[in-house]
Amino acid sequence: MKTLTSLLSITALIAIVIISISNFTGCKNNVESENIPTYQAYSERDFIRNGNLRAEPGGVIITDLEPNGANLDTLPDTYTLGEDIIPIRYTENAEHTVRIQDYPRFTVSLYGAEFGEFIYELSPAIPVVTMIIPAGDYYFHIRSTVNNDTNNTPHQTIFIRPNTAAQVRVNGHYEPSQLNTYFTSYDCGKCNLSHANLLKLNLSSVYFGEANMEFANLNYTNLASANLDGAKLRSADIRYSYLWNAHMIGSSLISAVFYQSDLTSASVIGTNLTYANLNNCNLSYADFTNSDISFADLCGSNKTGMISNGIIYNPQTLCWP
Repeated sequence: MKTLTSLLSITALIAIVIISISNFTGCKNNVESENIPTYQAYSERDFIRNGNLRAEPGGVIITDLEPNGANLDTLPDTYTLGEDIIPIRYTENAEHTVRIQDYPRFTVSLYGAEFGEFIYELSPAIPVVTMIIPAGDYYFHIRSTVNNDTNNTPHQTIFIRPNTAAQVRVNGHYEPSQLNTYFTSYDCGKCNLSHANLLKLNLSSVYFGEANMEFANLNYTNLASANLDGAKLRSADIRYSYLWNAHMIGSSLISAVFYQSDLTSASVIGTNLTYANLNNCNLSYADFTNSDISFADLCGSNKTGMISNGIIYNPQTLCWP
């Protein structure tokens, strides 16, 4: 019995040591993650409202680019129709690699802010530039190459984003992937768009896979056929928006507000919609297979043809089934 008691004591002591090490490691990781800097995404509206605002490498910038010769623009604009100006600040001398998407319908030039000196241009002919850029204030000049042949020519939403998901500094300096900037009108996968103001933008068919869009303002936004698979949209404001045929497979939509939005034929498979507001939405023919709508509000919604195999709900789910 004495031997058994000793073994139990030793086992308990080992368990305490393991738990202590685990807790210590966990605290360390939490502290480290809290110290990782993140960069706020800004839209064209933000630069119009704040003339002192400057973009920073590592953050995502979103602009609404009209076609050339557009008759009217209902959205705020940083420059003339068909052109946008985005100020950016580099805080240290560094080598940058900038790239434009394949087959772009726009060009991008960088100029010095003080004297307007030309730095580089990206176009179909010159899609990639690598160069050392001194610290200072600059501005991107984005020009559409699309002509407004009809009044229905769509706007392009341009994303200025890091070319990789890394958005941290190393010892206070730029991390190399921060300086690999990508200009695109269709790809913002893994972007950090949390708290971004995307009001009324045309985001149809854009890829947002695994993007962080928590608390983003997506009111009156066109997300038709957009890919939001695996994206985080906790508490996102998506009222009065158009999500026809959008993909939100495996996404986190906890407490998201979809009030009066159109989700016709959307793929909302295996999605967490707990506490979501789907009040007065069009959910016709949308696929909610294996999604969790516990505590969600579906009152007043059109559920014609809605696919609900394996859907999870509870007594607090409003207006279901």
